[in-house]
Amino acid sequence: MPVANPPPRLHLIGQAVCRHGDNHTLVLEPKDVLLLAYLVLEDPISRKVLAALLWPDVDHSAAPLGAELLGAAREHGLAGIVLETIRHALEQHGQLRVGRLNAPAQVLDLLEQRLAAVPADGLALVRIALVAGSDFSPELAQAVSGRDVLELADAWSALERQGILDPRGFAHDLMLEAALRLLPEMIKRVIHGRVAEYLLPRAAAPARLAHHWLQAGDPLAALAPLTAAARLAWRAGRGLETRDAFFKAADIEIGRGEPDCAFALLFECAEAMARLCPVGDFDAVVSRLGPLVRTASQRARLTVLQAGSLYLHGGHVASTQMMADA
Repeated sequence: MPVANPPPRLHLIGQAVCRHGDNHTLVLEPKDVLLLAYLVLEDPISRKVLAALLWPDVDHSAAPLGAELLGAAREHGLAGIVLETIRHALEQHGQLRVGRLNAPAQVLDLLEQRLAAVPADGLALVRIALVAGSDFSPELAQAVSGRDVLELADAWSALERQGILDPRGFAHDLMLEAALRLLPEMIKRVIHGRVAEYLLPRAAAPARLAHHWLQAGDPLAALAPLTAAARLAWRAGRGLETRDAFFKAADIEIGRGEPDCAFALLFECAEAMARLCPVGDFDAVVSRLGPLVRTASQRARLTVLQAGSLYLHGGHVASTQMMADA
């Protein structure tokens, strides 16, 4: 039977490594070295061999414990911490042995120091990867940096050798957090804008495109993809995502002095909420529509929604009467 959470010993190691203050010593048992290796090795065959040694009673062919353990370890933030602790030990002593392992006091500080020492080309790639997220690719890096991808090859290889990036992006979440510390807000906005410009003609998911435009400080550019994202989420049955996208789009319309456009978006949102979400979410949209009413047509449409709210709350007679009076 595969385990759903990291074993207690891994929790103990992770808690010890996470302590703040002065550097401390972690006492390793023989099996711990196998466990640490299992967490940081990328090769699935090597992990399968180690899993057989660590958990001999588990049928790994029927239920691959490895994927669950690795996923749980990443969720708890332990895999990255353990990886950096091992790397720190190797850099300090050149070996990892059973016995005593000196863990860095604050792993994020250690990672920040490593990133700060990266050459300019490499740091530019790190920053682009941080902002681009799942959209990161050699082609995107070339477009955003303004450098030919072949010119970036050496810096990219160096980052992979140093364990900062891997083919999927950042090697682990802790590295991403450390990179975020070194990214000035104004630079982040510029990169978000360039990422959005790269994605715009490439049929990127509207929600991702809207995110980049918003982070770039360009809400008007985010308006169309936000509206598209809201409608896609509605069709997919994702209620909260639908509401949030419609609300953001409506706020942008209000901010640019277009209350009628905002009303239309929120009316559409109300239709979606009536089908996807609890009545409280529907009521929240209806309450936002009231201050935007400017025409008789809008007043009539709002009345329909208010009658619908009464009906959903059990006021069937009152709802019918409201519609008759409208």
